[in-house]
Amino acid sequence: MVELLLSKKGEGFKMKKILNVLLALSLIFTLVACGGSVQTKTFVASKNGVDLEVTYTFSGDRVLKQTANNKIPYSALGVTTKEEAKAILDPISQQYQGIEGLEEKLDYGETQAIETLTIDYEKVDFEKLTTGEIPGVMIDEAAAKAKKISMKESEKLLLESGFTEKQ
Repeated sequence: MVELLLSKKGEGFKMKKILNVLLALSLIFTLVACGGSVQTKTFVASKNGVDLEVTYTFSGDRVLKQTANNKIPYSALGVTTKEEAKAILDPISQQYQGIEGLEEKLDYGETQAIETLTIDYEKVDFEKLTTGEIPGVMIDEAAAKAKKISMKESEKLLLESGFTEKQ
């Protein structure tokens, strides 16, 4: 979704900054696998007016599921109404629909859109994550080949990107 927004002409520098943040949230992963009990960790950040929250469900070092909840104020998109935000976000959201292992939805309020994106790494086609078939979602080739996402590497990447762990 973010990549397509970045390519729209005339949307402005502020929107590109917001979308770069969301693209970074989509994350590029390196993988290592281990066993263990199922746990969760949540990371939060606020960048350019957008509140980001990413929750990982993992076992050992293997990420099983990743859920991102993004609160996107309409002002961050350079619009003022729900209808204007829908005109920008709905066509992009459509591209996420019908992909096994991936669920994306948008809820529109009076002043912001809330996007929920969940990737079930036990069901998703890893090849689609590396080929760009899924807009704004990317992992590195080694991760796709191994079909595993490393919790340790994901956490490191998020912390380096300015996220903090939510206790």
